[in-house]
Amino acid sequence: MIVADIMSDVKTWASPDDHFSDVARLMCDRPCSCTLISTEGFPEGIVTERDIVGFFVRTTANQPDVPI
Repeated sequence: MIVADIMSDVKTWASPDDHFSDVARLMCDRPCSCTLISTEGFPEGIVTERDIVGFFVRTTANQPDVPI
């Protein structure tokens, strides 16, 4: 078995210049747990659900009244 036999098709792409909230919304609107980040068709990175949760935790850690 090779990777191509088990991999998923890419559902979402974004640019490094896109807003974080737009990428998070895109992932919510489509059934995917990550978004590939590319420039001119070349992959540069990936944003995952874990990245989003980590960002939320880091930015709200000192705000105990933030509703979940």
